[in-house]
Amino acid sequence: MPARVVLGVGAGISAYKAGELLRLLTEAGHRVTRLEQELAALQEARASASDHSKTAQASVAAALSSAAERIEDITKKLNQTIGSSVALG
Repeated sequence: MPARVVLGVGAGISAYKAGELLRLLTEAGHRVTRLEQELAALQEARASASDHSKTAQASVAAALSSAAERIEDITKKLNQTIGSSVALG
């Protein structure tokens, strides 16, 4: 029965022998994924999530800043006075 094999390679003799092991496992019908590929995919997903998070944070900050400016403008209009200190609004 074919198995799913994840192959991680360090350095030295293991790197030398990994190619042979990969070939033998593949010929035997096993599905082999190199650990480096899995790690690269995870790192890419993490970077993408981080970029998305930064974009979302910037959007929220811009929206809050805009809302604060609108509130400040409304407050200034409400605090304007006419002649005998009667507030508008």
